[in-house]
Amino acid sequence: MAKILVVDDRPINREFLMALLPYGGHQVLEAVDGAQALEVVRAEAPDLVISDILMPTMDGVEFVKRLRTESTRSATPVIFYTATYRVQEARKLADSCGVTHVLAKPSEPEMILKTVNEMMGAATQAATPAPRLPSPPSGFLSANADVQGLGALGNRLNDHLTDLQRLNEQMATVLHHGTILAAERDRLTEICNRLAESSPRLQALSLRVAALLELGLDLASERGVTRLLDVFCRGAHNIMSARHAAVGILNTEGQTLRYFVNKGLSADQQTELRHPAQTDVFRRLLKQSQSVRLRDLGGDPQKAGLPATHPPIHNFLGVRIATARQVYGWIYFADKLGSDEFSDEDERLALTLAAQAATAYEGIKLFDDLQHHAEALQREVAERQRAEAEVRRLNEQLEQRVRERTAELEAANQELETFSHSVSHDLRAPLRGIDGWSLALLEDCGERLDAQGRNHIALVRSETQRMGQLIDDLLDLSRVGRSEMRHENVDLSALAQSVADELRSREPERRLEFVVTPGLTVEGDGRLLRIALQNLIGNAWKFTGQRKQAKIEFGLVDQWIDGLAGRSLPIDSVIHQSTNPLIHQSADPSIRSDTPVFFLRDNGAGFDMAYATKLFAPFQRMHKASEFPGTGVGLATVQRIIRRHGGKVWAAAKVDEGATFYFTLSGRKGSV
Repeated sequence: MAKILVVDDRPINREFLMALLPYGGHQVLEAVDGAQALEVVRAEAPDLVISDILMPTMDGVEFVKRLRTESTRSATPVIFYTATYRVQEARKLADSCGVTHVLAKPSEPEMILKTVNEMMGAATQAATPAPRLPSPPSGFLSANADVQGLGALGNRLNDHLTDLQRLNEQMATVLHHGTILAAERDRLTEICNRLAESSPRLQALSLRVAALLELGLDLASERGVTRLLDVFCRGAHNIMSARHAAVGILNTEGQTLRYFVNKGLSADQQTELRHPAQTDVFRRLLKQSQSVRLRDLGGDPQKAGLPATHPPIHNFLGVRIATARQVYGWIYFADKLGSDEFSDEDERLALTLAAQAATAYEGIKLFDDLQHHAEALQREVAERQRAEAEVRRLNEQLEQRVRERTAELEAANQELETFSHSVSHDLRAPLRGIDGWSLALLEDCGERLDAQGRNHIALVRSETQRMGQLIDDLLDLSRVGRSEMRHENVDLSALAQSVADELRSREPERRLEFVVTPGLTVEGDGRLLRIALQNLIGNAWKFTGQRKQAKIEFGLVDQWIDGLAGRSLPIDSVIHQSTNPLIHQSADPSIRSDTPVFFLRDNGAGFDMAYATKLFAPFQRMHKASEFPGTGVGLATVQRIIRRHGGKVWAAAKVDEGATFYFTLSGRKGSV
């Protein structure tokens, strides 16, 4: 038994030899390239190496040259086993590195084993020695045994007879099973014979499949059409084992060939094949999806529909190269080597090869289109870069204008600040004077005035105080729009409760139920949000003043309460789908359904929704000053604060049935 190393980068080739060589009683090792083979040789010291020639990392020739430099393993015999090179080329490479035996793929299994045995000088195995029979018992025929000894011997013979009968029965059973095993052995022998008969065909088929896969890999790596078609034609020519092979790819008009490659034709013989529209067999191939297979042509190419200048042929197989979208050309093979005709298997293989060629050619066309598209994109990128440069220039101009406008706004804000200071001090002084002198007049001369005079003075004081409050509200509104925003976590529930507690402390006699949903938090400016809640809750406090049992609620909307119909509706359907005119006017349809909506609801005087568009404008009031005091600036302040937080505010109400104010903040979810 010899230790044999198989070196091949194709797993299917290694598996074939590893399955075959043990039939010759050999131990098999494997390596995927020459570099790994050197390591195995050093570690395992094989008696023989069977190596492919063309391999990645280190090919077979380089491997043998390095093996010969190994001091302890330089004499290891090597067999080249390759399907990549022709025999003559492989022979030259073998001679160049001292290899004496070359096997071409495919080779018969018997030939492989014979070559291995010749290399190793295998000896025939020795015959198995026949088993020896047991010797008779000593003293069995003794002449001096007495009668008692003969009796004992008779008893022992009876025991042996009993044992022999039992053994005879067991032997019969064994013979029966032996007959079955013999039949099974014959059946297995027949199977082995069949496998041996089919082994060459399986080997050839496996090598064809390996070559087909290798060709597919080669095609996938090519990026030039001419090189791609040349590689394809050479590979298909070898796989099909044909004397002649040719590939033609059509021009756009389909009358002549744009590309033509062949194996086995001279330059003169190629000329007429470049016009497929004038060649019968090519016209037939291009019109139908089936292949064309011919035999018994007697060497006459015209019987196959080829020009008379074509070399003599005896059998023919042609298929068109096409995808589902387009027909690109054809490929044909002439004169199957070692056979009178191309087989069904050859036809299926040719169709597979044509499909490979069509896919690879279409891929290269797409690659070319992508390159053209990339060039167009590069031009577009350059144009965009020019446009971006122009945009940057315009932006610089815009930034300059923004800086100038910012400076103007800062100056205007400074003037507004000065004006606010003047309003706060210069206008307040005359108002304080008017109020003070009116009070002095009432106190000093009140007895001389009649009732109407005293009433006029009271009205003057009241209007003066209202104007002072109006100035304060305007200043607050101005500060809300100009103050810097702070971002922090704000507990709206705590703010609302704090505002309500302040109002209760001013009017402890009021009977009012105040309900706050706890734990409502948002991100925003706590100072500004407090001002907004002071105005909203202050309005609700004011407009419920005439209710015996007043109620104010603050919370997060889960169900929309339709005050007109007394129904609870899902917030999503109300904001985006409601047909209620009141709700449709007040609810903003741009608000997303997952945005938290907060509400402040009261059961006070309410207002007419016909005037809802004026609700948040400064100095606009829904009620007379004689009914409810105020300046009409509070809700304008609320709207400005909500907008600065990226939110929206709106209201729904009905006269004498209360009002509900809704608002969102930044579109962010509040935590409950």
